[in-house]
Amino acid sequence: MLRNLADSPERAAEIHVNEGVCEVFDVVFPPKGTLITPVWPAATNARSFVLLRSLGLLAGAVAIANGGRMPADQETIRYTGFYGKGPDGKPFCRARCWAAARAGDPTPTAATPSHIVPDSRNQPAEFTENRFPVLVEKLALRTDSGGAGRRRGGLGYEKHYRVLVDCHTIVTADRVRLGCYGVAEARRASPSA
Repeated sequence: MLRNLADSPERAAEIHVNEGVCEVFDVVFPPKGTLITPVWPAATNARSFVLLRSLGLLAGAVAIANGGRMPADQETIRYTGFYGKGPDGKPFCRARCWAAARAGDPTPTAATPSHIVPDSRNQPAEFTENRFPVLVEKLALRTDSGGAGRRRGGLGYEKHYRVLVDCHTIVTADRVRLGCYGVAEARRASPSA
């Protein structure tokens, strides 16, 4: 987040993430037993949505405080997949995190989906089709989904699947009603579809 406040990409690259950076903000969590501090046996599936949304709120507060010199909110995360038995009768499970659209910034890479989950990448359609009974019928950037503005946010993308066997579907998604907010007069991004 601090790198986003730098005057230039070069200056941002000079900001190292180390113990000193951690001293800039105090993060105070509510007492145990809330949505972001659950106590066993509370359900905790997809708790990353809440934590990532909290980071978006913090980024929004900083953007308001500094006149919009901060990228807008960015997509949280989503999981999708299929599981069941393949044509050979063997069980399969194809589950993935999806890449998200980046928040608007002055670099050309803002237009592309990127992963907020480290070491997690989009799988090529060929990988999915060669290993699972699934056809990827469409894999494309989602037109005009990034929120209009001087520094438009990144485009989301579309994936259309056709599953070739009876199976179960896994879908855990966020941002299906409201898209990510924009800053400095930029418009809200399209919600996930």
